[in-house]
Amino acid sequence: MAYESIKWWFTVVKKIAFIVEGATEKILIESEQFKNWIRPFNLELVDHIINAEGGGNLLPHKINDMIQTLKNKGADHIFILTDLEREPTISTVKNRLNHSDVTDSFITVIALESWFLACPSAFGKWLKKDCVFFVEDPENTSLEKPFERIKAIGMQEKKQGCRNKIILAQDMINKHGFSFEEIMAHPNCTSIKYIERVLKSLNP
Repeated sequence: MAYESIKWWFTVVKKIAFIVEGATEKILIESEQFKNWIRPFNLELVDHIINAEGGGNLLPHKINDMIQTLKNKGADHIFILTDLEREPTISTVKNRLNHSDVTDSFITVIALESWFLACPSAFGKWLKKDCVFFVEDPENTSLEKPFERIKAIGMQEKKQGCRNKIILAQDMINKHGFSFEEIMAHPNCTSIKYIERVLKSLNP
């Protein structure tokens, strides 16, 4: 008990920062849900998330000014968050984005909206159900993109789709109780588990 108290006393809270591909990623990363999720890892988010507005703008020669901005904000570690889309492998995207000042790049399988499919309680509320709605394979690469799957399920279950990705993300965060802890518990959402493993390693 004494050792744990001493260990806690000397733990340094590290500041992390993100450069993200688009508006949906920015909404999730700057949310209180994300800040609360990383707090037990002794991590704090800097007060500036950079939206690169497209995967092509995440290439190493295009992000030097973004990186300097985040360093000026006090970032100890900088991460990139983007989608796999139709690239053959995650390593393909990581190699393309490799930059000496970026700690790691986080690649969501196919697209970030797979996380909404992996959050049964929030997805159930979005579908206007009184129960969770469990999708077994949120990151299935052989099916259509997650946002298209969500629209199709919406039409099937509640006869109503969704207008766009930004509104969907805002509703999931602000209205329906999207939770990083819940998608962590999903057995088939590998991308968030990788992110957790990397973030935890920053303060071993």
